[in-house]
Amino acid sequence: MMHLRLCFRRFGCGESGQDLIEYALLASMIAIAGALIWPLIEGRMGVIFTGWETPVYDIWVPNDPGTL
Repeated sequence: MMHLRLCFRRFGCGESGQDLIEYALLASMIAIAGALIWPLIEGRMGVIFTGWETPVYDIWVPNDPGTL
């Protein structure tokens, strides 16, 4: 029983693995923020691409195959 108490005391006072937990929390906060913001970005990307579609596609004119 004394060994078990010693293990719990070391677990509560030790700092090994603290960095790993902090990085995991940071990564989870970034993932949650990205998941919440993605629908806004996705809709705007579609609008922007649709607006560029016609002018960009009309810029390129293929060469006449007979002039090669």
